[in-house]
Amino acid sequence: MSGYFEILAILTCAVVVVWLFRRIKLPAILAYLVAGVIVGQHGLNLAHEQVDYDHFAELGIVFLLFTLGLEFSLPRLMAMRHLVISVGSLQVGISLLVFMIAGLFFGLSIPAAFVVGSILALSSTAIVIRQLSESGAMKRKSGQLS
Repeated sequence: MSGYFEILAILTCAVVVVWLFRRIKLPAILAYLVAGVIVGQHGLNLAHEQVDYDHFAELGIVFLLFTLGLEFSLPRLMAMRHLVISVGSLQVGISLLVFMIAGLFFGLSIPAAFVVGSILALSSTAIVIRQLSESGAMKRKSGQLS
């Protein structure tokens, strides 16, 4: 299978799964995870060489963070900076602690659990913000604090 056909098949699967998930009112981010499982090694095995798709993954992260940045108002963020820093730090700290405990439960060493916990704490924040943005909750004060 040529590289272009693989990419077309993967993108087509993602579009179809996102469309289906939106019809049943489930978040698009969950649809992308399911599409990845479908086309991955344990599904249809359309993505043969993982290394080839790492660039797309990095580009996706860049676009995700860029679109999240578009949601923020700098003057509003500066006005709420003390609250945002304290609540944000608390949220990341609690998430880090929970993910570290889970990592230790699964047999990771303390440094490895810390690294995995840090990665998951920060990425979960980005995913939650994206979900709030899609649902329109970023316009409310509670959404902006997130």
